[in-house]
Amino acid sequence: MKIDLTPPRDGSVYRVGAYVRVSVDDERNGSHTFETQRARITEKLDRIYGKGNYVADEFIDNGLSGGYGPEPTGSEKRTRPGFKKFETALKTGAYDAMIVYDLSRFTRTPRWLEVFIDDVVEPFGIRFISAREDVDLATTEGRSMARFLTLGNTMFREGLKKRIQDAVDTRTSQGFLHGNPGYGWAWEPIQNVPIKGRRRIIRNEEQGRWVIQIKDWALAGWGTVRIADELNRLGVRTPSGNGVWAFGSARNILDSVHHAGYIKPRRGELTRGDHFDRRYYDLEDYERIQAVRPKRGVHKRTPHAASELLNGVATCARCGTRLYISLSRKSAYHSYRCITKDERGNKTCPKVTVRGESLEALVIGQLEEFAGSPDFNDTIDREAARSATEEEQRNIDRRAHVQRELEGISVQFSRWANMVTRELITENQFAEFNVELGSKQSALNAELSDIEKALSDRTSREQTLVRVRKAVADFPAVWRHLNPDERRGMIALLVERLFVDRDGDTATVTFKMACLPEVVLPMSAVPPPRSRPTGVETLTLRQLAILQHLRMGKTPSEAADAMGVTYGCVQITLRLIRKHLGYHEFKDLIEVATPKLNEMLPFLPMGPSEKRDPGTVPTLTEAEGQVFRPLAAGATSKEVARLTGFPKKKVDGHRANILRKLGAKTIFEASQKARPLGLLA
Repeated sequence: MKIDLTPPRDGSVYRVGAYVRVSVDDERNGSHTFETQRARITEKLDRIYGKGNYVADEFIDNGLSGGYGPEPTGSEKRTRPGFKKFETALKTGAYDAMIVYDLSRFTRTPRWLEVFIDDVVEPFGIRFISAREDVDLATTEGRSMARFLTLGNTMFREGLKKRIQDAVDTRTSQGFLHGNPGYGWAWEPIQNVPIKGRRRIIRNEEQGRWVIQIKDWALAGWGTVRIADELNRLGVRTPSGNGVWAFGSARNILDSVHHAGYIKPRRGELTRGDHFDRRYYDLEDYERIQAVRPKRGVHKRTPHAASELLNGVATCARCGTRLYISLSRKSAYHSYRCITKDERGNKTCPKVTVRGESLEALVIGQLEEFAGSPDFNDTIDREAARSATEEEQRNIDRRAHVQRELEGISVQFSRWANMVTRELITENQFAEFNVELGSKQSALNAELSDIEKALSDRTSREQTLVRVRKAVADFPAVWRHLNPDERRGMIALLVERLFVDRDGDTATVTFKMACLPEVVLPMSAVPPPRSRPTGVETLTLRQLAILQHLRMGKTPSEAADAMGVTYGCVQITLRLIRKHLGYHEFKDLIEVATPKLNEMLPFLPMGPSEKRDPGTVPTLTEAEGQVFRPLAAGATSKEVARLTGFPKKKVDGHRANILRKLGAKTIFEASQKARPLGLLA
């Protein structure tokens, strides 16, 4: 392409904007590296302008796809920051030309090519140069060629994306992990991988012992914030190797199904992994962890829930969906409700909703009632023996069914082998049939192995029975001393099934405790009216103190001086008192408030509010200390609310008081000031 050189805009040298991009795959395989792109761009500019006659400003995007644009779109939220800066710089009108290695480095989407032509190239008269292609966007033919090349780059990108996804699905279906192996695992040394073999993951024993410890803590009812605090206290190295443990790191470890020997594909059910024989714990332990832990999505639906005792434990009896706490803007009550929707977005079970306090009280009452019965040990033993017998019979029936299917596969294989001998099918067809049968046979053998393990694993059932018996026996004595996470852990152990249905004002609760028969209990679904304070009970201590000063014969101005406030503040306080008590005359106010004033007189703050001396050490209340410690460890207000049992609004209030007392703007700054003072001990 021949460039018609015009004088530079600044009159001295040509100014060129150079854009270079490397995606992750390109950087790994050595293609289109920054070094190659810069070398070809320099050669092209030297041929066009000559050495020393231009200045090139470089704009870089490293590890980003050419399908991203400068702005997010409806289908692609990710962007290229370097591309955005490149576009903004060219729009200043200070550049004579722009150069890229080729169009595939510039963009792989026709949309952004058209936008760049219309918004940058034409309005500002900028020359477009490609180091490897002769493309001139100033001409109709050049634009058509650029559109054609970009369309080819788009097709290549989409095809590559599909091939990668297919490869990932194939690797996953065969039980091999893709991506980051995660905490507790490491990639097999490349020299140990056989020719044409797949690279496996192996255990990292140093991290593995902490994976097991975190699992045990979670099953004991510990929350992720408490786990992170304990790991930091013990000095355990973080997954990244630096910094401190946060609750998110512990949560990711508990959410990883790799530790149970399985792999989660992009779609479909879990797949048994190649590392199954190297797993840290069984799938049953993973499912128990998920049952004990509150689900991540709960907080979006229940931002201010005061109690989440049965979150994910209670189940809708109509559609089988787990129930979670939900707050109504029109009511102060929180309730468990079914939020399942059909294809049109309509709720399938809108009437399945029960008051949270009532359902939790019913479950706790049943547990206490059973724990108080003298023969609960005999009842548990009888029910456990019956359940074990039924489970064993189900496994025996299932084992017989699987064995029959395996025998059928052997017969089918012999039949197809006979057909090959008689040349009724080709060897290629036989190989395809054999692969299909082999896959099915492997799945059945794995299922048979699980059944045999379940039949022989009496130790696990006995240990569970011992834990249930001990938890029931200790329930009345220890329940009130447990924190919210420990209570949820005990509920997850003792409650096997909890189905909720509702008919009008009555809810039906189907309750099944571990090792106990199922019971059906009625419950009122209508919350009782909540009593609210009225009259003089609504007055604060400072309002009562101002009223006491006036009762003693002081004028509003004298009361203001005694309380250390302004005269206007006293007038506003009197207006509020009149509104709360419903009287206007001063003598009526005093007559109504006298009993309360006499009762609270020793506790009234009759003087100015205390102001802390800047030289004194600030003090935190017990509640503020409970909130401050997890906040300093990196927890959010929602996590702290779930950990302490406080409403989120109360947590936010304590947080504001902590920042005010320590004179800090952020929790991090407050924690830095608090540690030397011993406030985080």
